[in-house]
Amino acid sequence: MSTITVRRSLGVPAGAAPLFEEISLPVTGKTLAQCIYLSGRFTPPALCSGLGRCGRCRVRFLSAPPPVLPGEEATLSHHNLEEGWRLACLHAPEPGQHVLIPEVSPYGAYPERQGAPAALVGLPPETLSEGGVLAVDLGTTSLQWREASEERDGAFAEGCEINPQMGAGSDVISRLAYSLEPGGAERLRALTLAALCRIIDSLPRPPRELIVAANPAMTYIVLGLETKRLASAPYGLPYRGGETHALHGLPPLWTAPLIAPFIGGDISAGYASLVFDRTAPPPEFPFVLADLGTNGEIILALGPESALAAGVAMGPALEGINLSFGSEARPGAVVQFSITPEGLKPEVLGGAAPKAISGTGYLSLLAALKRSGLLAEDGRFCRPGRNNVPETPLTGRLAAGLEQQEPTARLRLPGRLYLDAADVEELLKAKAAFSLALSRLLDAASLTPGKLNHFFLAGALGRHAPQRALEELGFIPSGLGPKVRAIGNSSLAGACLFARDRESREKAIDWSHRVSTLDLAGDPAFAGLYANHMVFSWPHR
Repeated sequence: MSTITVRRSLGVPAGAAPLFEEISLPVTGKTLAQCIYLSGRFTPPALCSGLGRCGRCRVRFLSAPPPVLPGEEATLSHHNLEEGWRLACLHAPEPGQHVLIPEVSPYGAYPERQGAPAALVGLPPETLSEGGVLAVDLGTTSLQWREASEERDGAFAEGCEINPQMGAGSDVISRLAYSLEPGGAERLRALTLAALCRIIDSLPRPPRELIVAANPAMTYIVLGLETKRLASAPYGLPYRGGETHALHGLPPLWTAPLIAPFIGGDISAGYASLVFDRTAPPPEFPFVLADLGTNGEIILALGPESALAAGVAMGPALEGINLSFGSEARPGAVVQFSITPEGLKPEVLGGAAPKAISGTGYLSLLAALKRSGLLAEDGRFCRPGRNNVPETPLTGRLAAGLEQQEPTARLRLPGRLYLDAADVEELLKAKAAFSLALSRLLDAASLTPGKLNHFFLAGALGRHAPQRALEELGFIPSGLGPKVRAIGNSSLAGACLFARDRESREKAIDWSHRVSTLDLAGDPAFAGLYANHMVFSWPHR
C-alpha cells in the first residue's frame, strides 16, 4: 500500500535533544491535510476547510517540497517557505512524502483533549458507582459532553474536545461533501464513534444510555445513514430522530428530534431546555432562540403550539475559524477590545500577552472601530479626514496601524496582531446570513422586534455574548439588546434534560412536528436580500 511518513514533534526535554515519533499513513483523501487529520492518529486543529487562510495545517516537507502555491505566499513567510513549510490543505498526498507537523499548531489549535481525564464535578464520589446517562452535544466544531444522573440534577463528569471530523473541513458542507466520497462517510463515522468510546472509557463506570443532540449532518453520519439528501437539492430529511439505536461498542443511543435538513437536534434540545424543564419557569411567548455557530439555527416561538424556524450557513468565523488570529476563548486570547484615550485596549484571558482573538473579541473590535468611524458600515477601513471621519488625536492613534498590503488592507493591533480586511469580510458574511434569517422569520410572523419578550442566544456566542456589539453591528435590530440573554450550550442542557426526564423527549418529538420552516436558500429573492444585509447595521426597510 502507498504510504506517507509523518514525523510529529514531542517537545524538547530539559537539557536533551528534541523528541520525535514517526507514523506511516496510507495515502487517502484529496489533500495532505485530510490524509493526516482523518487518519485518527492526530488530533486535528480547527481548520479553515481548505481555504489556505488559517495556516494551522502547515507541515514541513522533509522530502522534496512541492512548488509554492499563491495562497501559501499570503500565509507563510518567505523564510518558512524556503525551509520547506507548506499548507497541507493545498497539496495532494503523494506516496513517499515525508513531512513534519509541529508540536503546537499556530494561533492556538485546540488541545489534544480538553476535560480528559474526565473532570468529576458536582456530586460526591460514592454516587459515581451508579453510572449515569452520557449527554453529548455533537457539534460541527466541538464535541461537548456531560455524564448526568437520571435520578437527580447535577453531573458526574464533563468535558470537551474538538470534533475529530475537523480534518474534512470546518463546516457542514465540507463534511457532507467528504461523506459522499468513496469511504468518506465510513471514515467520519469511525472517528466519531472512536471519540465517544474514548469518553466512555474515561468515566468511572459505563453509562446506561447515550443521548446525542446534533445537527442533521452529524446525526446522519454517527448513525451511518445516507447523507445524499442532505448534501444536494432537493434537500430532504428521511430520518427525523427521536429514536433509540443500538451501535456496536456503545450503550443504547437516543437522538434528539430533527426539524428540517439544516435545523437539527441541537436546536430542538435547546428549545426543550427552555420550555420543557419542569424545574424552571418557562419563558414568555413570543421569543427567539438563536444558535450562532457554524450553522445559524433560529426558532421564533410564537406559542406552545406554534413556532417558525430557519437555518442558514454562517461559516465558522464566530468560532474563531477562518480568521487570521481566530481562536477559542483560552489563555492568551483577546475576548474584548475597548477604546481608551491611548487607543485600542485588549482584554486578554489569563492576563498574558495577546496571541489570538476569540469570536467575541472580534465582534467587540469591529463594534469599537465602527463607533470610532474607522470601520464603515460596508466593512471598509476609513482614514481620518475622509468619509466623514474626524481628525482627532484618538482617531489618529487608531489609524496609525492602518496599512495597505496588496491585495488587501489590514489594521495592526496590540501584541503583533492585526485585523485583515478578509477577516472583516468573513464576519460580515456571518452577520448578513444571521440578520437575514432573523428578519425573514419576523416578517413571516408579521411580528415587530419590539413584540419579542426574550432573545435567547446559544452556540458559539452563547456564553459570553457581546450584546452591545451584536446590536451595533446589526446582528439584531436596534433596541433588542436588553432582551438578549446568553444561555451557553443549550443543546447540551437539553440533552441532559432528556437524560433525566423521559417525558420531555416525547414533548420534544411532538413539538418538532409542529414547527414550520422557511426555505431561505430556495427564495428567488435570496441573493438580493442577502446583499442588502451585507452591512454592519440592521437594514432599513
